[in-house]
Amino acid sequence: MHNSLHKTKENTSLTTDSEWAITHNNLTSVYRLMGDLSNALSHLQIALEIRKKVLQANHSSVDVSFNNVESLEIYRKSLSTVHPRPAETYNNIVFVYDLMSDYSNAVSYYQKTLKIQKKSSLSLIHPDLATTNRNMGCTYAALGDYLTILEFFEKGFNIRKTPLPSAHPDFAKTYKNIGSLFNKKK
Repeated sequence: MHNSLHKTKENTSLTTDSEWAITHNNLTSVYRLMGDLSNALSHLQIALEIRKKVLQANHSSVDVSFNNVESLEIYRKSLSTVHPRPAETYNNIVFVYDLMSDYSNAVSYYQKTLKIQKKSSLSLIHPDLATTNRNMGCTYAALGDYLTILEFFEKGFNIRKTPLPSAHPDFAKTYKNIGSLFNKKK
């Protein structure tokens, strides 16, 4: 695939490195959706190298479409440590670890996400904080740690119930998750 892209580059209207970086990013998404994480990572690294050549190394746009481990270094250089954007990156890393069934690394990155979200400008009742807690509970479900699952579902629920009306659809997700938990525990 990589060699055919170089041949295509010679015979196409894509003329800038930025356009090629976008092409590799798009291939990253396609391979990720196909479950081919090795090729996804390969194209992601190519796109990152292209963008590093085009933009300053610490420019936050370098990693706008990557959300990978290297992007965290860029954020650390260009943003304060309490900016919520690195938490978004950690969440995207968690997504990959969940797909790979590497739940211990997923939990580790969720903990980093929560730490940043709590320190950042997000309020303690921000929906992102609730979502992270709920998702962390789902990851613990894959590990079979029922007490911890319930703890994170309840944290997410308590955050959501403060600003939302009692009949809000987000509560249905939490009730469903808790119900599934008790059903599995039987």
